[in-house]
Order: sequence, then structure tokens, then C-alpha cells
Amino acid sequence: MSLSDASEKTKQFRNRVQSAIQTAQAWDDDPLLLLECRCLIPFAQLADDNGIYSETSDMIHSQNYRFLQRLARFFKRDVMTWVNEPACEACETQSTKHQTTRGPETMEEREGSASRVEVYICNECNALTTFPRYNSPRKLLETRKGRCGEYANLFGLYLRACGLDTRYVCDWTDHVWNEVYLDGSWLMVDACEGVVDEPSMYEAGWNKQLNMIVAATKDHVLDVTPRYTRNFHQADFQARRRSIISTEAECKVIIKACSAILQRGFKPKVRNDLDQRLLKEAQMMDELKSSSVWEKEYDQGRLSGSLVWKVLRREAGAKQDGDDDAAAAAKAEQHHAERFGIETFYPPVTGTVKIQVNPHPKTPHHGIVVSGVACAVGNPNTLSVVVIDETYLGCILQSRSFQSLQRFADFVDSMPKNRIVVVQGRIPDTPSSSEDPLQRNVQRLAGFRTEYVANGVLFIGVVSTVPCSWTVCASFAEAPRGLTLQSTSFEQRECKLARFDNVRPACVVGRLPESFMPLSLQLGATLDEKIKAFEHFMKNQHASSACAGFTTKNNTSIYLLGASAFPMTKVSSSRNESWTTCLRLPPPLVPKDAARPDLSSKRSSGSFEVPINHEFYIQLLGSQLIKKPELQGPTAVDTASALSGSRLVALYFSAHWCGPCRSFTPMLAGMYSHLKEVFSTHGLEVVFVSSDRDQASFFTYFASMPWLAIPFSSVVHYKDMLSRAYGIRGVPSIVVLDSLSGNVVSDNLTARGEILQACRSGEHGIEALLQSWFNRVPEATKEMIKMLKISCVDDMMHRVTEGAEESVPYLHRIEKEPVEAADGADSSSSGVEFVLAKDEDIGPTAVLHQVLSRSERTSVNEVLKTALAYIKNAAKAPYNPKYRCVKLSNKVADCITRANGGVELIQSLGFDIIAMDNDFYATILLATNLDEAGHQVKDLLRQLQRA
Repeated sequence: MSLSDASEKTKQFRNRVQSAIQTAQAWDDDPLLLLECRCLIPFAQLADDNGIYSETSDMIHSQNYRFLQRLARFFKRDVMTWVNEPACEACETQSTKHQTTRGPETMEEREGSASRVEVYICNECNALTTFPRYNSPRKLLETRKGRCGEYANLFGLYLRACGLDTRYVCDWTDHVWNEVYLDGSWLMVDACEGVVDEPSMYEAGWNKQLNMIVAATKDHVLDVTPRYTRNFHQADFQARRRSIISTEAECKVIIKACSAILQRGFKPKVRNDLDQRLLKEAQMMDELKSSSVWEKEYDQGRLSGSLVWKVLRREAGAKQDGDDDAAAAAKAEQHHAERFGIETFYPPVTGTVKIQVNPHPKTPHHGIVVSGVACAVGNPNTLSVVVIDETYLGCILQSRSFQSLQRFADFVDSMPKNRIVVVQGRIPDTPSSSEDPLQRNVQRLAGFRTEYVANGVLFIGVVSTVPCSWTVCASFAEAPRGLTLQSTSFEQRECKLARFDNVRPACVVGRLPESFMPLSLQLGATLDEKIKAFEHFMKNQHASSACAGFTTKNNTSIYLLGASAFPMTKVSSSRNESWTTCLRLPPPLVPKDAARPDLSSKRSSGSFEVPINHEFYIQLLGSQLIKKPELQGPTAVDTASALSGSRLVALYFSAHWCGPCRSFTPMLAGMYSHLKEVFSTHGLEVVFVSSDRDQASFFTYFASMPWLAIPFSSVVHYKDMLSRAYGIRGVPSIVVLDSLSGNVVSDNLTARGEILQACRSGEHGIEALLQSWFNRVPEATKEMIKMLKISCVDDMMHRVTEGAEESVPYLHRIEKEPVEAADGADSSSSGVEFVLAKDEDIGPTAVLHQVLSRSERTSVNEVLKTALAYIKNAAKAPYNPKYRCVKLSNKVADCITRANGGVELIQSLGFDIIAMDNDFYATILLATNLDEAGHQVKDLLRQLQRA
């Protein structure tokens, strides 16, 4: 390629990026336009879960996500009109064809920033019709028609008007869309399709041959290509990418320079916060580059545009209209977990335990609510089942989801007698005959009506062959408003503190009061010091019934947990940055040392088999490997079994005759031995690929190695194949592979250098390198390992640890239970009694009175005034994201978290609590009517003065 060609490519790339920046900047040029656009958005309809823009699938998501999805549907259906060929302006027929394209000529075209004007001729009357491709958001708000460029441009204005950080995403294969920063992460939104968070849509659904995708906003530019492809390192993908820009380094330089210009004049704190956010995203992009499998694959071709137009652009996808959508729905359904990562949770209980089952819940988790804890898994077309401890009344032991009645029956059969079981959901096409064996299998759950399962069942009862006096079972049709039971009494029992590392709750209710540890000390305290402070707090009788535990991390306060903390989320573990959550649980579920197993730590003692791609490694290395020689000679082992416990496999190309090899091998052996001590399972395995010239040299050299090897008799064949596959041109060389997918994690050009640098840094550097490799595996691998860890921890959790004499899991049925009660008798021996109760919808006024019962009036007054200040600021500039979100550790917001019930009070006023990697944030929901919220807070302040 000539220098002039390279220079021209660079110029075109830079111009395209600048054009995207200008589009994004135009959204913020006119605040009055943003307010005008905001007046056109039907906020109330978009907030309505039963409204015209709502779909059932929305309910699995957060309120802000639901709003965003409905906004995209509203925009596609009712705002924009797609134009393939414009109607004739003279005779109004649709029969026009493209004749030519020219530049802007008229005043209207120039004021509307038309990039070009398409000219069409009518097939009926020969009149000419123009179609200006406007770029001005004000002009687009007037015309409301166009194609993907106009859609993404105007929708960006709508998103900004709602108060969302918004990007304009430019795809070099001729498409554009948006990304929004929502609840701590960037999500794609395609207004042409009305689709949210489906990054695989373009490559997997439309079959686009992607190459370069850049996102621009008013303060930064980023290459987001890895988010939208799983072929980044493929040769053909890189060839297409080099047709856009000559090198990756040049791409980074241009993007960095553009961002630097946009950030001129930023205050240091603003720049630092932005840098931290972008650094986190850049690290994620680097990880995605090595991923080859979509976590969730979109399998539908493009919807917008005519079929001819889509086919010409090669965006119709592999599937066409009329394909079976049921398969896609089933596939999406499988994407959701069948259980929560952490099922056990003891909600704070005051007075009595209340259990609710709802046929039409506001979110899937609200299908079952136990003492305020929305705890149903809630997958569509499944039975959600929650198991509650009858001794430690109200403690949620398990929360599962079942797609078949047989699996549900097996689960019931495994439970101890008298456990309280709550069921909600439906499994279509379930047999309803009383002669069906499945119905007989569920007889251990007395009173459960199998015939209701197909159309929807609600059940609260106990594990027994005879129903309790309070057992209830109804169909969705019989109880459209649901069922609610309330215990007649409640005894507070002693609990122990259980620790979960790398686990973050869904929400917090406040922070530890100053009287137990000042905020300044909380921020710098060790975990042990925080635990002691919390235990001191829990000795307070009032606190013990109103707190479920706490969560914290380094340089963060001690956040208290209530019913809203469930469900918990596993989070990535990084040094000094991981969340630790401690929950109050019944003693039988907590080890004697009060520390639960580390759920995601590298040193977790749980063991599981890594499901490696057996066929891949057998083809790669042969069916057998050999272990280090012993006195009797080398020992042969099956390749599959030898590698099955490892998450990473390193292929080490080396030879005894090579001096650099003999120097590098002891260093690699030291690293290997250390990692085997720290990661006894699920770590790194090494396979020696020899280039020795004879068998004696091979065995002499292999004797110094602690790992596996390809037998010398077959190594020549496999070495040649491996060298071609991984670009090996000499020794020593090493390649690190993900054991599940076979993807390259560190190639022969970088792995050796990484190892040398890590070994020079000592044990810390070695462990950090392994964690870095773990972070580079595909997302599908991470999800699989995560699921295996959860399964492993579940096994550990279900083990009784209260006494050595007990050997049966607390959650499971003992082999010899007492004889069941005679027919007609109440089989519940726990003494638990429930009665029917009403489900009360608690509004802000009721919440205010509840908070006043446990907090000082001055503290509540401060909470309300602070909330009002945030609402007023947001109302002044509702399109500005910085006024809608505040970190809970912020000095101003701290008055909310330190007041007992302060967080609960602002949630009743339209705030939400969002968990992010670095902290918890209070955010004003996108659908909140700011004027009404302001009036509501003022009314509460007046009530507070009168009280």
C-alpha cells in the first residue's frame, strides 16, 4: 500500500469520527430543543406496566430498563416514518425511483444541515421529488422521517431529553444506532428495530460483515467494535478492519486525540471520573476481543426497510419473516437462571411473617414475596418455588424454577417434612388427570392441585401428606389478586453472621449509625473491624429485627441490608475492589467459624470438573499424554481426564538442546508449582511439545518438568500441526488456551514475555498474571465457570456444619422420617400457624409514618429536604444526567443513608437504588414526573410539621 493510500484512509477515518462527534454534540447545543422534545414523550404511558408500549418480557428488567425499551418501541411505532422511496409530491403516488443525488441547494436544506439530497422521479407523472438527508435534530423533530441515520440522530435527542448519557454509534458497514449509559453500563439501542441490549443482532442476526464501530458523545470517543463481534481476531475480520485504518495503533491515536479535544477545560475530578469509567469499559473491550461465543445470540434478520432494500444490503439475516418464533422464545427463556446464585436469606421481621403469591406480579420476582422479599425466580412458563424454614420462621432457604412437573416433584420429595413451600407459576400442557403419575408424586405436598399447573397455580403449604389447617391452593383465575397469609406469632431466634466474598446485594437501606462507628472510621476500617462494629450494632434489640446484614468493600461505608437486598449478585473479584456481604442466617446454615465459603475466590476449596472440549484437545494433542517420569518410566494418562480440572492449558514448545529454553524452563516450573499450591484445582495446566532430536534427550529434559507432555513417539506429527495453527517459528514458545472454548488467551508473541515479567514480580505478579488470563477468556466461558462455582458452593451450603455428629444436609429430607399423620389430621408439628390477610399497597405517607416510628423527626426532615433539593435540580435541567444520580457515600446524600428508613422513604418518592461496581447510587427514575414528585415531598414536609 502506498503512503498516499494510507494517508487517504487515515483522513477518511478521522473525518467519519468527527462527523459522529458533531452529531452527538448537536443534541446538547439547544437546551430549549431538549425541553421541547421532552414534552413530546408520553412518560406516564411508558411507565405503565400494562400500557400500550409494554410487553410481558419487559418485567424481568429494572424500571429504568423497562422505560428505555418502551421508549424505543414508542419511537419506532409513533414518532418516525421509514422512507424507502418518498411519495411523489405532485400526485402523491408511491411509485418513484431514485434518479440522482446532489448537495444541499435551498435555504431549508442548508438550515436543516442536509448532508445530501436524493432526487426521485415519479413513474406516473414524471415529477421530481426531493428527499433531503437532514442532520439537524431540530429539523428531524419536524420531519420525523428517514432511514437509520435520521432514526439514530433523532432518537439520540429523545434519549438525551430523558436525561440519559447517549452515544452516536457509527458502523463502517453503513449503519448507525445509539448506546446509553444505564445503571452502570453502556447498552446498545437500535431505534430502527426498537431493540435494546442485543449486541449480537448485527453479526449473528443480520449476518453483517463488520469491521469498525466507533461510539461518540460530547465528551469522549471509543472504539466499541469488540462489543458487536465475536470474530475480532479472525484473519478475515482483521483484513476488513485494515481496509478502514492501517493499524490498531493508528486507530487508538486518532480516537485518543479526538477525546482529548472534547475534554479540554474539564475539572480534574470530572476528568478522573470519566477516565475511570472509560478504563473499565476499555478493559471489558479487551476481554471481548478474545471471546468467540455470544452469551445471548440474536437470530432474526433486519426488520426495518423493504425486503429488497435489506437483501441488497445483505442484512436480511439467515432467518426471514415467518420463521418459528417459539424456538427463539425458548432460547431466550433458557438464558435466565433456574435459581439465584445465593438462595438463602433471612429477611428482617417485625411482628409477623407475611407470605404473598401473586398471579400477575409487577416484576417476575414479586410472584412470591416473603416478609417484603421478592424472591421468585419468575421465569416464564415455569413453576417458581420458594422453601421457607418452619423453625427459623420466615428464613428463605431455597428459591428455584422448574420447567417440568417431574423435576418439581423430585425436588419436593427431597425436602424435610414440615418445610413451608410456596409455589407460583404455570407449565403449559401439563397433564391434569388424577391418574397421572406426576400428580401422585406431588402428594407429599398435600393440598397442591396439579390440575391448576397448566393455566397457573398459587400454593402455600407444608411438606406433608396431609394439609395444614392454613394450606391454600388456587388457580390464577380463582385468585386474580393473589393470596396472602400472615403468621399469628413470631419468635425472634438467634442467628449467626455468614460471610460471602465477591457478592453484592441488589439494594441497601442505609449505613451503620455514627454511634457505632463514625463514617470517617468506616471508610478506613478493616473487614474484621467492620464485622465487630456491626455485631455491636446488632446487640441493639431494635436493630436485630430490622436488619438482614451488611455489605462493604475497601474505602466504603458499612451499608445495612433489608428486604430489598435480595437477590444477591456475584461480582468480579479484583484485588482490594471486591464487595463482601455478611448475612444473618440460622446457625445450621453457618460454619462454626461464622465464615461462609468464598463464592468466587481463586482459593475456594470447592472442586468441580471443568467441561473442556474433549474432542478438540484429543485432535490437538492426541488421545494420551504422559506424566513426569518416575522410577518405572513415564505414566500414560488420558488427555481428557488429565486436562479436565484446568481452566487454562499452556502449550510449551521447547527443546533440551536450546540454551534459552533451558533458562526459561526452571522459571516456568517455579511459576507452575506456585500456581498449583494456590490453585490446586481450576488453574493452569502445561503440556510440553518437544523439539528434541532423540528420545533420550526428550526424557532427560522432561525429567526436569512438573507438567504433562505429548509422547515422543507422536510428538512430531502433533508439533507440526500445532506450529502451523499457532504460528510457532522457534523455541522457546508458549501459547495459553482457554480449556473450554480452545480460544487463544495469550499467543506466542506475548505469553513468554508476560511470564518473564510476572516471575520477576514474585508470587503476587504470578497470581495477577493468571487472573489476567482468566479475564481474557470468552464471556461464555466465564458464565460456565460462574455456574459451576455456584453449583459447587450450593453443595457446600447444603452441608450441616453446626455439629460433627450431624452428617445430613439441613435442607434435605432425612432417610427415616416420623410416620405421617393419619388422613384428616394436621401433619404440621412445627406449631406454625397462618391466617389469611390483606395485601396492603404502602404509599409515601404510610412509609413516612413507619420511618417516624424508628427515626428522629429532625433526621426525617433532613432526608425529605435533601430529596427535594435533588428533585428541584433535576427539574431545572431534566436532560442532564448529573442531576439524576448521586453516590450514597456522597457527603450530601449521607443524611439519607444514616437515617433509619431514609432510603426506603426516598424510594417511595420515585428514587431507585442502583448497585454499581464502586458504590451504591440513588437515582431518580427516568419515568418519574419531577413536578409531581416535588409536590409530593412538599406535602410530606407539611405532614411532618403537623405530626
